[in-house]
Amino acid sequence: IMTIKIIINGYFRSGTTFVWRLVKDSIKGHICFYEPLHPDLAREILEEKKKKEKHKIHNMTLWEEYNKLPEETLAELLRNHPNLDQKGIDSDLALIQYLDVFQTLPSKVLLQPNRMHFHLGLVKKKYNPKIIHIIRHPLDVYRSMEEMYLNSSQSSPQRIIKSTLKNWVFPLAS
Repeated sequence: IMTIKIIINGYFRSGTTFVWRLVKDSIKGHICFYEPLHPDLAREILEEKKKKEKHKIHNMTLWEEYNKLPEETLAELLRNHPNLDQKGIDSDLALIQYLDVFQTLPSKVLLQPNRMHFHLGLVKKKYNPKIIHIIRHPLDVYRSMEEMYLNSSQSSPQRIIKSTLKNWVFPLAS
């Protein structure tokens, strides 16, 4: 049994996928999981498996490591997923139960969660991974979101920012 060795975390459009890809291509003997806390993880994994094509934005396969897992392990991961309602992680216990599934894998694990900001201390204490937390200037993030979602009526930068603030910041004030 190996452990979670590296976590690459940051906010959306901050460069986490870029760094994840660099590290993934540079290290050997690690299983490198993309966005394990993505609220639509099961759908994304299944879609990539069915289509067998690269992601349009990132021009690479993102979910292949999940599809290489034994069926029982993948089912356990999805059953224990702590962020299926898109409201964020609100239970330390649920997060730990989920991450414990990664702990049982037979290789060293690299995770790129993008949604673990408020739990990095807990995760560091429990698993002691190397943590890379990427911080990018907010205006650069916004510009990147504008470029990404400019022609999409569903995912405007404003909608994404409002959703993020509502789910992560404002509940802390109550």
